[in-house]
Amino acid sequence: MKTAAKYQPIPCTRLDCSAIDDLNTILNALANASSHHQIHEAMDCLQKNQGADVLGQLFLPNYSSEKASYYAHSENLDRYTQAYLESNAIVIDTISSQIRHQCLPIAFGLDFQRKKATREEQILYSLLDSHEISCGIIVPVHTPSCFSIFKVAFSETDPDLKVRLPALATLSQLIATQMHDTICRINGMKSSEGEASLSSREKECLTWAAAGKVAWEIAETLGVAEATVIFHLENAKRKLQAKTLPQAVAHAIRSKLIIF
Repeated sequence: MKTAAKYQPIPCTRLDCSAIDDLNTILNALANASSHHQIHEAMDCLQKNQGADVLGQLFLPNYSSEKASYYAHSENLDRYTQAYLESNAIVIDTISSQIRHQCLPIAFGLDFQRKKATREEQILYSLLDSHEISCGIIVPVHTPSCFSIFKVAFSETDPDLKVRLPALATLSQLIATQMHDTICRINGMKSSEGEASLSSREKECLTWAAAGKVAWEIAETLGVAEATVIFHLENAKRKLQAKTLPQAVAHAIRSKLIIF
């Protein structure tokens, strides 16, 4: 089985009220964070409510380990990332290579992925196992100036992870963009795009999207055609230089273009 077949993008899904409350809390905390300690506190909320015990973000300028930097919420991810960078494992990391060319999250470490792992993937899984990282989700964040990978993982195999994947991936993708911008801001790194100007209808459509509604539901709520909603959402994505709708929502919330 080819790598692409094992690591398919995880589609977004609607979040329940509890997850939306968690998301709102975490995004607000990250938007107002002025230190790594405050980032840590925001990640504590994700760790507590989603059961993930391995959280962090790896920054890879020019898609290479040269001048790479990272934030690790847990000691095992800290040690793993150091070993990953020092051994230049990115050269054989087919998973990271794949997500450079896509925007949606992917899962790693699931049983069927490990069983079908290539020789290179087996080396990476051995490295993960040696640092007590079993499985999880990787979220790519693309901006004009930098690429980063947000990782939400588990030290033990979660039997319910496959069922939870769509909701966890959607939540993680929204958080990943805000994490990227917050860490860049605190570390004095250039982040992404400047302020964008959205029309009132674009803001309205993004606000409903943030609440978990899909295009046809937004259209029904606003009394317009679904194609009109898609048009406004695509315009908003373009203006915010976002590759996905969750990234556009996260940028809009962070920039206070919409209230969520």
